[in-house]
Amino acid sequence: MYLKGIIQILSGNIIAQGIMFTSTFILGLYYSQEAVGTYAIFSSYIVIISIFTSLRLEQGISKAKRRNEVLKLLDIIITSSLCLTVIYFSILPFTVDKLKIEIGVSLTVIYLGSISLTIFNVSNSILTYGCKFDLISKSKIIKATAFVSLLYLLKDFHSGIILSFICSHVIIYLYVKIKYDIKYKPRKNRILNSLKRHKEFEYIYRYSVPNACLNVISQQIPIIAGALLYPASVIGAYFLFDKIIRTPAIIIMQSLRPVLIRYYSNTKKLKSGTYYWHVLFLVMFASVYSIVAFYLTQMAMTLEAAKEWVDGSEYLIPILIISFSQISNTATIPYLLSLKKTKNLFYLEILNLSSRIGVAAICLNGQSAPGNFFILISLISLIIFMLNILVVKLTSIEVDDVKR
Repeated sequence: MYLKGIIQILSGNIIAQGIMFTSTFILGLYYSQEAVGTYAIFSSYIVIISIFTSLRLEQGISKAKRRNEVLKLLDIIITSSLCLTVIYFSILPFTVDKLKIEIGVSLTVIYLGSISLTIFNVSNSILTYGCKFDLISKSKIIKATAFVSLLYLLKDFHSGIILSFICSHVIIYLYVKIKYDIKYKPRKNRILNSLKRHKEFEYIYRYSVPNACLNVISQQIPIIAGALLYPASVIGAYFLFDKIIRTPAIIIMQSLRPVLIRYYSNTKKLKSGTYYWHVLFLVMFASVYSIVAFYLTQMAMTLEAAKEWVDGSEYLIPILIISFSQISNTATIPYLLSLKKTKNLFYLEILNLSSRIGVAAICLNGQSAPGNFFILISLISLIIFMLNILVVKLTSIEVDDVKR
């Protein structure tokens, strides 16, 4: 079942990312580098806010063993989202549309983007819970098609990219609702009971939320800090180049992660050796991918059509290093999640974030070139991956000691 699931999700991701690849041409033809840079920064903020709307409890849905557990998690997620929404609009009822984050998009639009992303993540987790890997595959294709179509239709709008993003995520929610409705109905007594028993999921929201927040902010530092250091056109070029180069890495991670979550969760006697074999395979795969991507990109840069983007080739090595680290690290979170040991990554995430902020501060004071900034950020990703392996080793020893 798991091998079939990998094949289904992988095939869907390949088709979806193939469709998404066409969006790079639409972006290049109809949108300015500033507009692409604006979307890149918008994306960075919404992934951070979405952590607090869902409390990362969609991870619990993915590994849930009973429907009742899924309903409890949905109760808590919806309650947290509603509370955050009420607080948000209570604090900024009149000024929210006037406040800008120097990206030309109001905070309201950013918040709506985070809600749409939360809805998508929860929908995807529900499909993972049901082992509906075929529907996960189809939903990715539909989302990609909707995004690219809307991207072209809304090309005359200033925020066309952002509107396309939000609408495509809402479409996927409706698709999942029709194809795999888990029959969730809010009930007062059940919601109150779910909130009272929230400590059952403490290992997720107490440790995974801080970890995820630190990790996401760390991952978005190249965009967020880069926007403070360099013009939007630089961020736009980096983002578009990154989008093209890292597409295979995204396919691999999105295909393997949900299957690994279910595999580790359903394995009765999970051994650390299994995890390390998976990491070894991922490292080998990431190495081959990096080498092939490097030479293919070098060849593509010689084409006349790529002449306008040749300056972006200086970001090739940093992007490949980040891709290698992320592919190789795909199994870590699913493994620790199955052991309920996500808190062990907390201090590592603090190190990750503080290191990246330190690099940004150094580059800001030294007026470093964009290429130097991005290469330093990528090297931190590689170091964090190696430290993750050490954390898993220590966690495995800790679990073995408890079993004895």
